[in-house]
Amino acid sequence: MEIKRLSENVSVAGQLNPADVASIAEQGYKTIICNRPDGEASDQPEYDTIRQKAENAGLIVVFMPVLSSGPTQQNIGEFSAALDTAQSPILAYCRTGTRCTILWALSQGAKGMPVDEIVTAAANAGYDVSKVAAHISQSRIS
Repeated sequence: MEIKRLSENVSVAGQLNPADVASIAEQGYKTIICNRPDGEASDQPEYDTIRQKAENAGLIVVFMPVLSSGPTQQNIGEFSAALDTAQSPILAYCRTGTRCTILWALSQGAKGMPVDEIVTAAANAGYDVSKVAAHISQSRIS
């Protein structure tokens, strides 16, 4: 498991395994957000398996699946609200972390964070969101 930091309170990762949860808790994360729908791949652990391990470790877990085809305005709004209300630091995960990073970028753009800062933060974490840069400043949370 490789965790990549996007901001002071938000990091992303690829698919978690149940064995990763103890380390996540030890690193001080308080909330895990799952952006990957169950059943995307035959070898992926089900959300409930991760949820049970996380809750046993004292973590808050949120299931917020987003299709790999891209987030909807509703997804962006829900993710943004979760970032505002969840205990931090927060770790969001999907298959590779890209979906979570795009959600984060769009939600931050909707809150007025400058696009260049968003693109740079994502790039520093190893993600290229330049393809959605035009959409970042146009994002509106409904």
